[in-house]
Amino acid sequence: MTKRYEATATHEDQWWLIEVPEVGAYGQAASLEAAPAVARELVALWLEVDPAEVEVRVREKPAGETRT
Repeated sequence: MTKRYEATATHEDQWWLIEVPEVGAYGQAASLEAAPAVARELVALWLEVDPAEVEVRVREKPAGETRT
């Protein structure tokens, strides 16, 4: 069964900060295109499950927007 999560990606300097509030995890990606794969791997590592069991929808968040 696939578990779904929501993440945000905020561009800061040369990196994208990835935040998955539901599990309290943070990471970084080199590009916005890489953010979904990074977020999926981050959640899978955090929960100690196979990445195939995780689905993450990434929303781009403007740098000035406050964290959720």
